[in-house]
Amino acid sequence: EDPDYLLHLPPDRLSQTQVESIKVQMSRRLNARCRGLLEVCDNRVEFLHRTVMDFLEKSEMVDELKRKAPKRYNVGFSLFKAFSGHVQTMIALDPEFDSQQKPCEELMYASKRFGRALKETVALASELQSHPQLHTLLDQMVQTLPKNLVFKRDWKSDYVPCSVCSRFWEMIIKARMQEYILRAVQRLPEYFPEPFRPEDGRMV
Repeated sequence: EDPDYLLHLPPDRLSQTQVESIKVQMSRRLNARCRGLLEVCDNRVEFLHRTVMDFLEKSEMVDELKRKAPKRYNVGFSLFKAFSGHVQTMIALDPEFDSQQKPCEELMYASKRFGRALKETVALASELQSHPQLHTLLDQMVQTLPKNLVFKRDWKSDYVPCSVCSRFWEMIIKARMQEYILRAVQRLPEYFPEPFRPEDGRMV
């Protein structure tokens, strides 16, 4: 497998047909490799039973898994890459609005599932701030976010759109990822949507 698969992702998001095909393929692989100890349930991978997780958390099993893992294998970084790839390729639209959406409309509404995936990606990134590849992969992910993709905010029964890019930077700031913010300001000042755009090289 390509360790840099995240850098080689196709530029277009996956269609529903492609998603379903991959789900079937990965379910088969999961069953073949894990012998039924893991299963796919409602688009989530779960342990067959709590006792499986308890068994794998035993100290002797932890040591065995570490011994068999490739050298310099970073679990956190592997999870970050998986979630980042998920964000870049998943169908991001809210099905409630997707069926009513017209191609010429300016705004497209993102699903809650997409928001959760983005939040989890940033949480994983915040634990990897010293990793040499992190900034490059974050840059790539953000640049794939459609400019007209928004989350809907319910405020006094009205839907107030919030751009996905703005929400991303809110998450980055709350995660205290100062080094990434400073480097992004220097490289790509136009990278930031309002109200996060820097003025005169400084972060507002």
